[in-house]
Amino acid sequence: MINKNLHVSASVLAACLAMGAISNSAHATITLYEKGPLTYQLKSDLQIQLKEDVGTDQDLNVDFDDLELKNVVNYKINDDLTALGELHFSYDNAARSETRDTSRLEEAFLGFKFSNAKVVIGKTNSAGDEFGVEKALESIGIDDDGFAAVADNGDDLIRLDASLGNVSIASSVELEADGEGVDQDKSFADFFISAKIGSAKIAAAYMNYNDNPASGSTDGDADVGGVSISFKAGGLNIGADYSTVDYEGNTDVSISNLAVSFATAPTTSVSLGVANEDPDGGAKVKGWYGNVTYKFPIAKNVRLFAEIGDNDKDDVDLGYVLGLRVLL
Repeated sequence: MINKNLHVSASVLAACLAMGAISNSAHATITLYEKGPLTYQLKSDLQIQLKEDVGTDQDLNVDFDDLELKNVVNYKINDDLTALGELHFSYDNAARSETRDTSRLEEAFLGFKFSNAKVVIGKTNSAGDEFGVEKALESIGIDDDGFAAVADNGDDLIRLDASLGNVSIASSVELEADGEGVDQDKSFADFFISAKIGSAKIAAAYMNYNDNPASGSTDGDADVGGVSISFKAGGLNIGADYSTVDYEGNTDVSISNLAVSFATAPTTSVSLGVANEDPDGGAKVKGWYGNVTYKFPIAKNVRLFAEIGDNDKDDVDLGYVLGLRVLL
Protein backbone atom coordinates (compact mmCIF):
# COMPACT_ATOMS: atom_id res chain seq x y z
CA MET A 1 0.00 0.00 0.00
CA ILE A 2 0.99 3.63 -0.30
CA ASN A 3 3.13 4.64 2.66
CA LYS A 4 0.66 6.41 4.98
CA ASN A 5 3.45 8.25 6.78
CA LEU A 6 4.37 10.09 3.59
CA HIS A 7 2.53 13.27 2.60
CA VAL A 8 3.68 14.46 -0.82
CA SER A 9 1.51 16.81 -2.83
CA ALA A 10 0.99 16.24 -6.53
CA SER A 11 2.77 19.49 -7.32
CA VAL A 12 5.90 18.47 -5.34
CA LEU A 13 5.99 15.07 -7.00
CA ALA A 14 5.56 16.62 -10.42
CA ALA A 15 8.42 18.98 -9.72
CA CYS A 16 10.62 16.04 -8.70
CA LEU A 17 9.77 14.16 -11.87
CA ALA A 18 10.33 17.19 -14.06
CA MET A 19 13.59 18.32 -12.48
CA GLY A 20 15.03 14.89 -11.92
CA ALA A 21 17.81 13.68 -9.77
CA ILE A 22 20.36 11.41 -8.27
CA SER A 23 24.04 11.16 -7.62
CA ASN A 24 25.93 8.43 -5.84
CA SER A 25 26.06 10.22 -2.51
CA ALA A 26 23.61 9.40 0.26
CA HIS A 27 20.20 11.04 0.10
CA ALA A 28 16.90 11.08 1.86
CA THR A 29 14.51 8.61 0.28
CA ILE A 30 10.85 9.02 -0.61
CA THR A 31 8.95 5.74 -0.55
CA LEU A 32 6.24 6.11 -3.19
CA TYR A 33 4.87 2.57 -3.12
CA GLU A 34 5.16 -0.27 -0.64
CA LYS A 35 3.17 -3.48 -0.79
CA GLY A 36 4.28 -6.84 0.53
CA PRO A 37 7.84 -7.57 -0.63
CA LEU A 38 7.85 -4.74 -3.23
CA THR A 39 9.17 -1.24 -2.49
CA TYR A 40 9.50 1.63 -4.99
CA GLN A 41 11.52 4.67 -3.92
CA LEU A 42 12.49 8.00 -5.43
CA LYS A 43 15.68 9.95 -4.76
CA SER A 44 16.51 13.37 -6.12
CA ASP A 45 19.47 15.75 -6.34
CA LEU A 46 18.95 19.29 -7.67
CA GLN A 47 22.03 21.50 -7.93
CA ILE A 48 22.38 24.84 -9.71
CA GLN A 49 25.42 27.08 -9.38
CA LEU A 50 27.23 30.15 -10.59
CA LYS A 51 30.49 28.89 -12.05
CA GLU A 52 33.63 30.05 -13.80
CA ASP A 53 35.79 27.12 -14.89
CA VAL A 54 39.49 26.83 -14.21
CA GLY A 55 41.00 27.60 -17.62
CA THR A 56 41.79 30.26 -20.20
CA ASP A 57 39.33 33.07 -20.96
CA GLN A 58 36.44 31.44 -19.09
CA ASP A 59 33.23 33.35 -18.35
CA LEU A 60 30.86 33.23 -15.41
CA ASN A 61 27.74 31.17 -16.18
CA VAL A 62 24.77 29.46 -14.56
CA ASP A 63 25.69 25.76 -14.48
CA PHE A 64 23.30 22.85 -13.96
CA ASP A 65 25.60 20.39 -12.25
CA ASP A 66 22.97 17.90 -11.14
CA LEU A 67 19.35 17.65 -12.23
CA GLU A 68 18.90 13.96 -11.70
CA LEU A 69 16.23 11.40 -10.84
CA LYS A 70 16.86 7.94 -9.41
CA ASN A 71 14.16 5.28 -9.37
CA VAL A 72 14.89 2.40 -6.99
CA VAL A 73 12.95 -0.88 -6.88
CA ASN A 74 13.55 -3.61 -4.29
CA TYR A 75 11.71 -6.94 -4.22
CA LYS A 76 12.43 -9.02 -1.12
CA ILE A 77 12.48 -12.70 -2.07
CA ASN A 78 13.46 -13.99 1.38
CA ASP A 79 15.43 -12.83 4.43
CA ASP A 80 18.75 -13.29 2.63
CA LEU A 81 17.91 -12.40 -0.98
CA THR A 82 16.49 -9.23 -2.58
CA ALA A 83 16.05 -8.48 -6.28
CA LEU A 84 16.86 -4.88 -7.12
CA GLY A 85 16.72 -2.46 -10.03
CA GLU A 86 17.67 1.18 -10.51
CA LEU A 87 16.98 3.66 -13.29
CA HIS A 88 18.78 7.03 -13.20
CA PHE A 89 17.94 9.97 -15.46
CA SER A 90 19.84 13.25 -15.78
CA TYR A 91 18.38 16.48 -17.15
CA ASP A 92 21.41 18.76 -16.84
CA ASN A 93 22.07 18.58 -20.60
CA ALA A 94 18.43 19.46 -21.25
CA ALA A 95 18.76 22.51 -19.02
CA ARG A 96 21.85 23.64 -20.93
CA SER A 97 20.22 23.10 -24.34
CA GLU A 98 18.14 25.85 -25.95
CA THR A 99 15.61 23.24 -27.11
CA ARG A 100 15.39 21.70 -23.59
CA ASP A 101 15.05 18.22 -25.09
CA THR A 102 18.34 16.44 -24.31
CA SER A 103 17.91 14.14 -21.34
CA ARG A 104 20.41 11.39 -20.53
CA LEU A 105 20.19 7.90 -19.11
CA GLU A 106 22.93 7.79 -16.49
CA GLU A 107 22.48 4.35 -14.97
CA ALA A 108 20.24 1.34 -15.58
CA PHE A 109 20.88 -2.00 -13.91
CA LEU A 110 19.29 -5.05 -12.32
CA GLY A 111 20.69 -7.51 -9.84
CA PHE A 112 20.49 -9.34 -6.55
CA LYS A 113 21.48 -8.32 -3.04
CA PHE A 114 22.53 -11.01 -0.59
CA SER A 115 23.27 -10.70 3.12
CA ASN A 116 26.75 -9.24 2.57
CA ALA A 117 27.11 -8.99 -1.21
CA LYS A 118 25.50 -7.54 -4.31
CA VAL A 119 25.79 -8.37 -8.01
CA VAL A 120 24.35 -6.15 -10.76
CA ILE A 121 24.40 -6.06 -14.55
CA GLY A 122 23.75 -3.10 -16.84
CA LYS A 123 24.89 0.51 -17.14
CA THR A 124 26.60 1.76 -13.97
CA ASN A 125 29.88 2.79 -12.31
CA SER A 126 32.89 0.47 -12.29
CA ALA A 127 34.71 -0.89 -9.25
CA GLY A 128 37.56 1.54 -9.94
CA ASP A 129 35.15 4.43 -9.40
CA GLU A 130 35.41 3.66 -5.67
CA PHE A 131 39.08 4.69 -5.67
CA GLY A 132 40.40 8.06 -4.56
CA VAL A 133 40.38 10.68 -1.80
CA GLU A 134 39.91 13.84 -3.93
CA LYS A 135 37.15 16.15 -2.59
CA ALA A 136 36.92 18.91 -5.22
CA LEU A 137 33.39 19.92 -6.20
CA GLU A 138 34.46 20.84 -9.75
CA SER A 139 37.39 20.01 -12.02
CA ILE A 140 40.63 21.92 -11.51
CA GLY A 141 41.99 20.74 -14.87
CA ILE A 142 43.53 17.53 -13.49
CA ASP A 143 41.82 14.12 -13.59
CA ASP A 144 40.66 12.93 -10.17
CA ASP A 145 42.83 9.80 -10.46
CA GLY A 146 44.04 7.25 -13.00
CA PHE A 147 40.73 5.39 -13.11
CA ALA A 148 38.74 8.56 -13.80
CA ALA A 149 41.26 9.39 -16.55
CA VAL A 150 40.69 6.06 -18.33
CA ALA A 151 37.25 4.61 -17.48
CA ASP A 152 35.14 4.66 -14.33
CA ASN A 153 31.80 3.42 -15.73
CA GLY A 154 30.45 1.05 -18.35
CA ASP A 155 27.40 0.38 -20.52
CA ASP A 156 27.71 -3.44 -20.55
CA LEU A 157 28.96 -3.90 -17.01
CA ILE A 158 28.81 -6.82 -14.59
CA ARG A 159 29.75 -5.76 -11.05
CA LEU A 160 30.13 -7.57 -7.73
CA ASP A 161 30.39 -5.87 -4.32
CA ALA A 162 31.00 -7.66 -1.03
CA SER A 163 31.58 -6.65 2.58
CA LEU A 164 33.62 -8.99 4.79
CA GLY A 165 33.78 -7.32 8.19
CA ASN A 166 36.31 -4.49 7.95
CA VAL A 167 37.20 -5.43 4.37
CA SER A 168 35.20 -4.30 1.33
CA ILE A 169 35.80 -5.50 -2.21
CA ALA A 170 34.37 -4.66 -5.61
CA SER A 171 35.09 -6.10 -9.03
CA SER A 172 33.62 -5.32 -12.44
CA VAL A 173 33.92 -6.40 -16.06
CA GLU A 174 32.91 -4.25 -19.03
CA LEU A 175 31.98 -6.50 -21.96
CA GLU A 176 33.13 -5.68 -25.48
CA ALA A 177 29.54 -6.23 -26.74
CA ASP A 178 30.66 -6.34 -30.38
CA GLY A 179 27.86 -7.18 -32.81
CA GLU A 180 25.01 -6.07 -30.54
CA GLY A 181 24.20 -2.94 -32.53
CA VAL A 182 25.84 -0.60 -30.04
CA ASP A 183 28.80 1.71 -30.45
CA GLN A 184 31.07 -0.25 -28.15
CA ASP A 185 34.78 0.49 -28.35
CA LYS A 186 36.15 -0.51 -24.95
CA SER A 187 36.38 -3.39 -22.53
CA PHE A 188 38.01 -3.65 -19.13
CA ALA A 189 38.24 -5.62 -15.90
CA ASP A 190 38.99 -3.95 -12.58
CA PHE A 191 39.21 -4.67 -8.88
CA PHE A 192 39.01 -2.54 -5.72
CA ILE A 193 39.72 -3.51 -2.11
CA SER A 194 39.69 -1.46 1.10
CA ALA A 195 40.30 -2.32 4.74
CA LYS A 196 39.62 -0.41 7.95
CA ILE A 197 42.34 -0.60 10.57
CA GLY A 198 41.39 1.42 13.62
CA SER A 199 40.69 4.97 12.43
CA ALA A 200 42.56 4.41 9.16
CA LYS A 201 41.37 3.05 5.84
CA ILE A 202 43.74 1.70 3.22
CA ALA A 203 42.70 0.84 -0.33
CA ALA A 204 44.11 -0.44 -3.60
CA ALA A 205 42.71 -0.83 -7.11
CA TYR A 206 43.77 -2.20 -10.50
CA MET A 207 42.33 -2.10 -14.04
CA ASN A 208 43.24 -3.71 -17.34
CA TYR A 209 41.69 -1.60 -20.12
CA ASN A 210 41.32 -2.39 -23.85
CA ASP A 211 40.49 0.68 -25.88
CA ASN A 212 39.23 -0.96 -29.08
CA PRO A 213 39.35 -4.76 -28.90
CA ALA A 214 37.56 -5.30 -32.23
CA SER A 215 40.29 -3.47 -34.15
CA GLY A 216 43.08 -5.71 -32.92
CA SER A 217 45.18 -2.64 -32.12
CA THR A 218 46.73 -2.18 -28.69
CA ASP A 219 47.11 1.61 -29.03
CA GLY A 220 45.19 3.21 -26.19
CA ASP A 221 45.21 0.06 -24.05
CA ALA A 222 46.25 0.70 -20.48
CA ASP A 223 47.03 -0.79 -17.09
CA VAL A 224 45.89 1.38 -14.17
CA GLY A 225 46.88 0.91 -10.53
CA GLY A 226 46.47 2.91 -7.38
CA VAL A 227 46.86 2.94 -3.60
CA SER A 228 45.33 5.26 -1.00
CA ILE A 229 45.15 5.87 2.72
CA SER A 230 42.80 7.98 4.81
CA PHE A 231 42.59 8.49 8.56
CA LYS A 232 41.27 10.74 11.29
CA ALA A 233 43.58 12.91 13.36
CA GLY A 234 41.76 14.98 15.94
CA GLY A 235 39.05 16.80 14.05
CA LEU A 236 40.75 16.33 10.69
CA ASN A 237 39.99 13.75 8.01
CA ILE A 238 43.18 13.31 5.97
CA GLY A 239 43.56 11.32 2.77
CA ALA A 240 46.25 10.67 0.17
CA ASP A 241 46.28 8.62 -3.02
CA TYR A 242 48.65 7.77 -5.84
CA SER A 243 47.68 6.18 -9.15
CA THR A 244 49.44 5.45 -12.44
CA VAL A 245 48.26 4.89 -16.00
CA ASP A 246 50.60 2.75 -18.11
CA TYR A 247 49.48 3.33 -21.71
CA GLU A 248 50.45 1.19 -24.69
CA GLY A 249 52.05 3.45 -27.27
CA ASN A 250 51.29 6.65 -25.33
CA THR A 251 52.73 8.71 -22.50
CA ASP A 252 52.40 7.15 -19.06
CA VAL A 253 50.90 9.38 -16.35
CA SER A 254 50.87 9.40 -12.55
CA ILE A 255 48.33 11.35 -10.49
CA SER A 256 48.47 12.04 -6.75
CA ASN A 257 46.12 13.75 -4.31
CA LEU A 258 46.29 15.05 -0.77
CA ALA A 259 43.00 16.13 0.80
CA VAL A 260 41.98 17.40 4.25
CA SER A 261 38.44 17.96 5.48
CA PHE A 262 37.07 19.15 8.80
CA ALA A 263 33.97 20.62 10.40
CA THR A 264 34.03 24.21 11.59
CA ALA A 265 30.53 23.86 13.06
CA PRO A 266 27.81 21.18 13.16
CA THR A 267 26.38 22.72 9.99
CA THR A 268 29.58 23.64 8.14
CA SER A 269 32.35 21.53 6.60
CA VAL A 270 35.53 22.55 4.77
CA SER A 271 37.72 20.60 2.34
CA LEU A 272 41.18 21.55 1.07
CA GLY A 273 43.26 19.67 -1.43
CA VAL A 274 46.22 19.60 -3.78
CA ALA A 275 46.72 17.41 -6.85
CA ASN A 276 49.68 16.59 -9.08
CA GLU A 277 49.73 15.16 -12.60
CA ASP A 278 53.10 13.89 -13.82
CA PRO A 279 53.31 12.60 -17.43
CA ASP A 280 56.51 10.79 -18.38
CA GLY A 281 58.70 13.19 -20.31
CA GLY A 282 56.10 15.98 -20.05
CA ALA A 283 55.46 19.00 -17.88
CA LYS A 284 54.14 18.39 -14.39
CA VAL A 285 50.87 20.07 -13.45
CA LYS A 286 49.99 21.08 -9.91
CA GLY A 287 46.54 22.17 -8.80
CA TRP A 288 44.71 23.13 -5.62
CA TYR A 289 41.17 23.75 -4.38
CA GLY A 290 39.23 24.73 -1.30
CA ASN A 291 35.49 24.44 -0.66
CA VAL A 292 32.95 24.96 2.08
CA THR A 293 29.46 23.45 2.48
CA TYR A 294 26.73 24.77 4.78
CA LYS A 295 23.72 22.62 5.75
CA PHE A 296 20.72 24.44 7.16
CA PRO A 297 20.18 23.23 10.76
CA ILE A 298 16.49 22.35 10.38
CA ALA A 299 16.81 21.21 6.75
CA LYS A 300 20.17 19.47 6.25
CA ASN A 301 19.19 18.42 2.73
CA VAL A 302 19.31 22.10 1.74
CA ARG A 303 22.91 23.13 1.26
CA LEU A 304 24.90 26.16 0.17
CA PHE A 305 28.43 25.62 -1.13
CA ALA A 306 31.37 27.54 -2.57
CA GLU A 307 34.74 26.57 -4.04
CA ILE A 308 37.82 28.11 -5.59
CA GLY A 309 40.52 26.24 -7.48
CA ASP A 310 43.42 26.66 -9.89
CA ASN A 311 46.38 24.91 -11.53
CA ASP A 312 49.78 26.08 -12.71
CA LYS A 313 49.35 25.52 -16.45
CA ASP A 314 50.28 28.52 -18.60
CA ASP A 315 47.55 31.14 -19.09
CA VAL A 316 45.11 29.40 -16.72
CA ASP A 317 42.90 31.58 -14.56
CA LEU A 318 41.38 30.91 -11.17
CA GLY A 319 38.02 29.13 -11.19
CA TYR A 320 35.23 29.40 -8.67
CA VAL A 321 31.70 28.17 -8.00
CA LEU A 322 28.84 29.23 -5.72
CA GLY A 323 25.71 27.12 -5.61
CA LEU A 324 22.62 25.72 -3.95
CA ARG A 325 21.80 22.02 -3.60
CA VAL A 326 18.49 20.48 -2.57
CA LEU A 327 18.22 16.74 -1.89
CA LEU A 328 14.88 14.95 -1.82
